[in-house]
Amino acid sequence: MSESDGFSLWHGKGLWLFTLVWLIAMLAALYGFSRLQMQVFDHDGRLVKSSATMAFDREFTELLNREIGVLESKIVHFYQQDCACQSVGSIHINSVKLLADASKRENVEMRLEPNSPVSKMVPSTPAVAVFDENGKLSYLGPYSSGYYCSVGNGIVEPYINKRAGAGAGPGATIVAQAAGCYCPLS
Repeated sequence: MSESDGFSLWHGKGLWLFTLVWLIAMLAALYGFSRLQMQVFDHDGRLVKSSATMAFDREFTELLNREIGVLESKIVHFYQQDCACQSVGSIHINSVKLLADASKRENVEMRLEPNSPVSKMVPSTPAVAVFDENGKLSYLGPYSSGYYCSVGNGIVEPYINKRAGAGAGPGATIVAQAAGCYCPLS
């Protein structure tokens, strides 16, 4: 066996090994993404039920006032530890934070735990609440919808740019039925 034959044999085995490792990695990635299946944001109906009352906006705002403090011009970003959807939507979440900064609003992050008082009102993460210049809740729900919860599917952006009283209705916009990559708080 010549030296070149040994190289060909090794090269062939190396290529086979590389292909096998690549295939295993792709299958693992496919498995990981399949676990991030589409979920309805309000998977158990708790947000729809609680937001159906006229007192919801006030009660939610009072609860966050106790947890965070003054809410004027704040964007509250809700997350939970070990939620893969937080990573999936990170580019969009960061773009929302930059938009809030550009709109002279303060970003506040709030980690939620199952069975915490706030998680009784926020069914899944990642989620966001927008408060206007007067501390009035104008939006509560997911950042976006769709499998990757990307910038192109954004829901929250118009509420960050909206000024207090501009096109104000009787209460906040509460988005519960969006489908995307969300981690339920149960």
